[in-house]
Amino acid sequence: MHKGDANSEVAVRLCGVGGQGIVLAANLLAESLSKQFARVTTYAAYGPEVRGTSVHADVRASERWVDYPPIERPSFIIALAQEGYALAVKAADENARVLYDPATVQPGDNGTVAHTPVAASQLSEENFGSPANANLIMLGAASAYLAGFDFDALIHTVKGKFSDSNTAVRALEIGREALRDKPGTETGGKINSGGCDNDRNKRT
Repeated sequence: MHKGDANSEVAVRLCGVGGQGIVLAANLLAESLSKQFARVTTYAAYGPEVRGTSVHADVRASERWVDYPPIERPSFIIALAQEGYALAVKAADENARVLYDPATVQPGDNGTVAHTPVAASQLSEENFGSPANANLIMLGAASAYLAGFDFDALIHTVKGKFSDSNTAVRALEIGREALRDKPGTETGGKINSGGCDNDRNKRT
């Protein structure tokens, strides 16, 4: 992921249910990526239910024109709820990477799709007394998998959006630290800008 590289692109799908802050996390990611890419788009879709509806949000960043914001075959998925996970994985690229919260998602056998658990709800409960910051913890964890991602830009974006920015920043840091030195992360080995490595048959 390098600004000015015409072939560089980031495509991330976040999925969960209403109330988990999925769209908020997507917007934070998109705004931070806008400091690295010429064009960034977001797209959100909701289920039909009034409460507890499924929701997913797509973020695409590129140096080229993005003519279709929805991601048809996501290569990087952040999953905070079972239904959204199931739909996203069904459409996923065969080399996709999924970050999932084991408290809310039970992954299936998806062939070559790589899965990495991030105990976001548990970490949020332990550090903040509720699962409300699980979305930010997952976003911080995702930043560790996106090669060349400007984590400082994400911190700067969050500081401008939250009245209690210290809590929000801490949640991002907890997520990033949770995956430190994992295979395929920035500290555990270089990956491509789509967030995928070559270890597809293991859950790391």
